[in-house]
This record gives sequence, structure tokens and C-alpha cells, in this order.
Amino acid sequence: MGLFGKIFGGGQPPPRVPPASERPPRRLRDDAAYGQPLGSDQTDAGPFPKRLRLRAIYSDYDLMGSWKVVTLNSPADWAAAREEVLQAYYQQFGLIRLPGGTSAIRWNEGTWRGVRETLDLVFDPAFAPSVDASGSPTA
Repeated sequence: MGLFGKIFGGGQPPPRVPPASERPPRRLRDDAAYGQPLGSDQTDAGPFPKRLRLRAIYSDYDLMGSWKVVTLNSPADWAAAREEVLQAYYQQFGLIRLPGGTSAIRWNEGTWRGVRETLDLVFDPAFAPSVDASGSPTA
């Protein structure tokens, strides 16, 4: 090894990157602040109306969106509530806020479609206010 190699570390093998088959499977974290996986118990089962605290997470980069509270009056409201959470995620990460108060697009339509397909929605099990028939929280 010459002087250049000694100074800049040449000659050392690159670090070993394990193949995908040796890496642990991707999964949501277990800590409560992260949220719990969303299932049909939260979206389809009554009693209605109910309020849920949701967030979208891009697990590949552990990029968590802000919590968003949605109200479901029936299982049919789930599609609109899901879209509301995804749009909030796009507003948070898909746009860049410029100093003048304007926004610029960070993710084009193709990128957003790809990211959107991989987002996990989680709920906060500790958030459980009851809702009266008018949709107003009672606790």
C-alpha cells in the first residue's frame, strides 16, 4: 500500500452488507407512541359514531406523519377518513415550505403514488374519547 492508500484508507475491504434474506423482516415498532396497526375492529366495528387518532407511517424510512383525529359515523366513512390522513401526510412531507410562505412540490404524482401504496396507517389505542349522537366529544 502506498502513501495515498495509507492516508485515505485504501486497501481496506468495504463493509459487508448482508443480503436481503439475512435481514430481519420489516415490521412496525412495538412502542405505544408509534401507534398500533389498524384493523377492521377500529374501522368497521361499532359503536358509531367514534373518533380515532390516526397517523400514516412510511416504514422504509421510519417517517411518521402527525397524528390526525377523524370521526367515523359509519363504516362507509372509512374511505374518506383514510384519504384525509393520507392527504395530511402529503401536506407534511410531499411539499416543501419556502421562506416566503409558499410551497413547492417535493414528490411528483408518480413518486406520491409509490409512497402512498407503502404507507402504514396506525391508531393510538390510548385515545378513546366517546362521541355523542351529534358527533361531539363527550369526554
